[in-house]
Amino acid sequence: FAVGIARVAVAPRSSPMAVCTVKKVCCIGAGYVGGSTCSVVAYKCPEIKVTIVDVDAAKIAAWNSPDLPIYEPGLQEIVETARGRNLFFSADVDSAVTEADLIFISVNTPTKTFGLGKVGHFRSPRDHWLTPRALPRASVVTLSM
Repeated sequence: FAVGIARVAVAPRSSPMAVCTVKKVCCIGAGYVGGSTCSVVAYKCPEIKVTIVDVDAAKIAAWNSPDLPIYEPGLQEIVETARGRNLFFSADVDSAVTEADLIFISVNTPTKTFGLGKVGHFRSPRDHWLTPRALPRASVVTLSM
């Protein structure tokens, strides 16, 4: 997966399939899925700048500290190798989203009463998150607007 991320096919609704080169990745959500997955992307693809963002400044501070907020075997070494080289953690969501070629959305997905995930909370001043560059990553429920 990570090795092939440098060139991805993008199919916006209004244009045919296009291939673009990815140099900057933004991951929205610094939890278990976003933090660990995109840390490995940065580790495996040193030519790609990976910025993991979250609105929780304490979570970002923990990722930037020697004591990571989560434990996965080998993750500490991966983060220490890539952090500051091509892996960055920030609370400045809008800047990271604006400069990214590819966006992973890896946030909690609250559920509706009938079991479908609702991502309507993205529909707000942050509508620019939902572009052809945005790829929801790892949800445990079916997404529904």
